[in-house]
Amino acid sequence: MKKIILFFLMVHCVWATPHWYYNLKDTKTNVYVGYGSGGSESEAKQNALTDISGQMFTKIDSQTIQNKKSLNGEYKNDFEIKSSQKTKANLSDYEVVKLEYEDGQYFIAIEYENIPNLKRFIRKVNLLPNEGNITIQNDFLHNSFLGKSISSDLDKKIDFELNRENKSWILRYKNASQYIDENDLAKLFTTIPNEDLELHTNKKNDILYDGDKFYFQVKSKDDGYVSILSVYEDGTVSVLIKNVPVKKETRMVIPDENHNAEPTAGLLEAGKETFDMYVLIWNNKKILLDRFADGSNENIEDEKYKNFGELIEFLKDKKYATLKVVTKPR
Repeated sequence: MKKIILFFLMVHCVWATPHWYYNLKDTKTNVYVGYGSGGSESEAKQNALTDISGQMFTKIDSQTIQNKKSLNGEYKNDFEIKSSQKTKANLSDYEVVKLEYEDGQYFIAIEYENIPNLKRFIRKVNLLPNEGNITIQNDFLHNSFLGKSISSDLDKKIDFELNRENKSWILRYKNASQYIDENDLAKLFTTIPNEDLELHTNKKNDILYDGDKFYFQVKSKDDGYVSILSVYEDGTVSVLIKNVPVKKETRMVIPDENHNAEPTAGLLEAGKETFDMYVLIWNNKKILLDRFADGSNENIEDEKYKNFGELIEFLKDKKYATLKVVTKPR
């Protein structure tokens, strides 16, 4: 009798699963369908998103096995490095295609289109009402490679912003927002010259090596004060030099011999080339930079100092020049 009851329960459980569960046809290119179940709708969604991430990892692994190349005796793969970022991205732009509640369980199917973040952002902006000509408030964003790329794809300029939320970077324009990864963020790091300012390091082609001591060569068209900030590739901003007086048309070495500390090049990850962007800001009077980390602060890795977006806003009404510097492992 117990066997009969157990058999009945097993059959009942099989029939309790919706007929479409794991049976939807994938007819679109670059689209993943994830399935999940759980005691709540949110649990089912999370399980479905985990399913999608697993599928993306599997596809990446199968493709990279065939594309390895030897480098210094070790196997490396550019595609693997770049594509793996996708699986860690915030999968917020999904579509629920099926949701059903049956016998105390939620069953869900989620569809996610795996396209570049910037393409997704462009698509969202194109859905907004056309406003014609827009006054651009932020030159930095539009002079960056990322800004130029967005303007080219849209065939117009938009006054978008870079925000930090939930430990992630977001592009935002009106009601359109999009999470971006570290590869997208890197497109904001660029050298932007200024005819009134000069900024260089003392190293050839502004290329540094891990552990290098270096200094800046600065020149200003006018008397005033200059500050130098560093932006790490993860978006952390720190103040290196603050409100140093400069004389017009006089090339200066910063920091000079009277300064307590000398900049030292370093890597975010051992053995991996990194890059930073240095920002030279000129003003006719001293400026307040307390919102950004002190370069000597031991807590510089704190989330609150990943305020690249704040720095970009801060530069709106400032005279500045930027310098992208690469640091290589020895």
